[in-house]
Amino acid sequence: MPPLSKASDKQASWRVHEPQAAEIQRTIVVLGAARGGTSMIAGTLRVLGVPMGTNLNSSHENRAFRTALFGKNRLIDYCLLPVRFYTRYLTLLKKYNRTENVWGLKDPCLNSVLAWLAAYWRNPIYILVLRNPISTAESQSHHFKRPFTTLLARVLKQQQQLYQFAMSSKRPLLVISYEMALQNKTAVLDDLIAYCGLTVNSETYQAALAFMNDQKGYQWLVDAKANLLGFVEKVTPQEISGWGFNPQTTEPVTFALIYKKNEIARVQATADRPDVLNTPSFARLSCGFVFDVSHLTITSLDAIEVIEVNSNLPLQRIT
Repeated sequence: MPPLSKASDKQASWRVHEPQAAEIQRTIVVLGAARGGTSMIAGTLRVLGVPMGTNLNSSHENRAFRTALFGKNRLIDYCLLPVRFYTRYLTLLKKYNRTENVWGLKDPCLNSVLAWLAAYWRNPIYILVLRNPISTAESQSHHFKRPFTTLLARVLKQQQQLYQFAMSSKRPLLVISYEMALQNKTAVLDDLIAYCGLTVNSETYQAALAFMNDQKGYQWLVDAKANLLGFVEKVTPQEISGWGFNPQTTEPVTFALIYKKNEIARVQATADRPDVLNTPSFARLSCGFVFDVSHLTITSLDAIEVIEVNSNLPLQRIT
């Protein structure tokens, strides 16, 4: 094993193998166990401008690749896995390689077939996120409703396999400690940017820094193409409210309120939200919005949707 080069004085991340500057086309692959901190890193990459796919959820996973391989997870889909790989997965892969010089992906559900897939990735560089295995297993147990002890054994085995896979590949590798990253966000963010060869402005940097928040930051809905971050936090018959902003600009974002597929109101996100953006660089940026619907008759709160006007993207609800 080659010696680890310390990436920061805080030792929250380590570069095991460095990327080659000549490889200007590359695929950034975020590795880790499910519920193991990969969402924070994948989401941070999205804020930094790395294309991670479209129509992603708050886990920042491009599930189109998973669907291309496993379909609807039926027995017949698994039997047809080799066929699906060559007819669907590779077609999708070539599309991303054709349209993006640098792009990324993250999906722990593909861990079992990494060695197979890696042979077809273009100049992959790996980011391995390691979280305390007990915390990871506990989170999995809560989320998947399965026995903790069973999941702990699986997490321990999977983390070892992922590390061995990344090391044996001889490809660039950045190892990140999830817990230590939360304590040393700036050091990890600086290393992540340098490792991936990214160039970002101060606004994007501060947005990424604010995003690395284990309480709510990296669960924000983000769309890399539209540069949209935000949430709908309150949905009542009297008020629909939340926040949203574009990290690339200080201009306010306009949201439309959709009820039963019809637009009924528009508003700019200009209300002060210091709880969301509490860093000095964002102190001037107001991003809250409120729709007063007390004068309307709302019979079904489930039929409410808030979309960003320019991109037509919906904000995720956390109510």
